[in-house]
Amino acid sequence: MSAGELFSHLQSQNIYVRYFPKAERIKDYLRISVGQPQEMEQVLAIIRAFIKERKEAGR
Repeated sequence: MSAGELFSHLQSQNIYVRYFPKAERIKDYLRISVGQPQEMEQVLAIIRAFIKERKEAGR
């Protein structure tokens, strides 16, 4: 899974994070800033589900 794939998935879930695909040193990372603990739990649940789906699909 690439940072770009996760970035696109999060956007589709109306979660907006920072992605710098042209910055060589950080192109494989996302910057995530979350305000409240419950918001962080929601973001983590979405990321975990995305990773699980990818593993089950063999990607």
